[in-house]
Amino acid sequence: MMITKEMYIADFHDYPYDELIKVRRGLLHDIAEFEHEFTDGLSGDGVLSSPSPEVMYQMYNEYLIELTKLINKRFNALVNDNEFVKD
Repeated sequence: MMITKEMYIADFHDYPYDELIKVRRGLLHDIAEFEHEFTDGLSGDGVLSSPSPEVMYQMYNEYLIELTKLINKRFNALVNDNEFVKD
C-alpha cells in the first residue's frame, strides 16, 4: 500500500537541508531500481501487483516532487539567512 504524498513529506518537515538531500538520493535510487526491475520484467509472467506499477511509479514521482519543493524551501532559507555560504 502506498501512502499519500502529504503523509510521505510530513515525515521530513523538520529535516535540515543536508538530510533532505540524502533522502532525495535514496528516493532517486528507489525510483531507478523500480524502473530497472519493471523494464526487466516486461516480458514477465503477467502477475498483477497491488498497487499497480502505474500507481507505484506515479506515487514515487509525486514523492519526488514534494521532496524537491521542500528542498527548495530549505535552500532558499539557507541562502537568505547566509547560512549556506561558507567563508
